[in-house]
Amino acid sequence: MSGDHTLAYTTNEVLSYLPGGWTLVSEGTWQAQAASWSCEIEDTSGLRWPLQIQASEASQHGRLQALKRAADDLLHQRRR
Repeated sequence: MSGDHTLAYTTNEVLSYLPGGWTLVSEGTWQAQAASWSCEIEDTSGLRWPLQIQASEASQHGRLQALKRAADDLLHQRRR
């Protein structure tokens, strides 16, 4: 994904891969320089976490699978 191509997700798509009670703090934005889409998530204890999906991951695994993988990585990171 390069040039004019961008990656985007709806609020419902993002929340569908997160545990109940987690919220989307910031609307996601396309970062052209990083070739990624990112947003900020808040867990049930009030901690905020960045969620970032690389365009290369979406190209390789598919758009929703890339979101799922990023959400899984975020959950794993939170449990450390």
